[in-house]
Amino acid sequence: MIPQSIIFTIDERFPEPGMQWAPSLIIAEILADGKPGRLQYVSGKGVIVKYKGWRIANSVTAVVPSTFMFINVDSGGTWPRRCKIGLWPTSEQTKNFATLFPSINRNATLSIILSCVPNPEDSAVDFKRALLVKELGSIASEALEGTEGHNIIHGNHLAFLRLYNAPEGDKSPSDLSATWVNHGLEQLWCVG
Repeated sequence: MIPQSIIFTIDERFPEPGMQWAPSLIIAEILADGKPGRLQYVSGKGVIVKYKGWRIANSVTAVVPSTFMFINVDSGGTWPRRCKIGLWPTSEQTKNFATLFPSINRNATLSIILSCVPNPEDSAVDFKRALLVKELGSIASEALEGTEGHNIIHGNHLAFLRLYNAPEGDKSPSDLSATWVNHGLEQLWCVG
């Protein structure tokens, strides 16, 4: 059984559209995440996983050439209200957010899939893995047997992120704002 945490591997991925969630080598580093259930694949679209996520609420067209950005989230209960995000690993195509975002349509709906929600007690060196995706819509209900397709968000993988809890009192300006997808409950995603 392949764990759904495979989408957060930092190894090189398949270049084929719809398979970009998959590592290109069988020896890839796949982290255990303790989440039950088998990996489900939709032909030509990608893999179905279940994680919490944020939908970016504002434009990403005016960003500074930085490897890190800050994001404000509409907090619910004990979740952190502010996080620091960074691209990782970086490449020539995605050195920083200023090189990544211009290639994305300004009307695109962007979301962040969280491997784990940062804990307010996390230190400055603790980070969680996350994926930045561009939403393409929902999957038709007939795509997966026994699964309600309209509840599955289909998205293209854009970048791998590291995510930190921003400490109280941090005065860095926020670049982005976001809202919880599915009210902060786990959401089915189809990552291509």
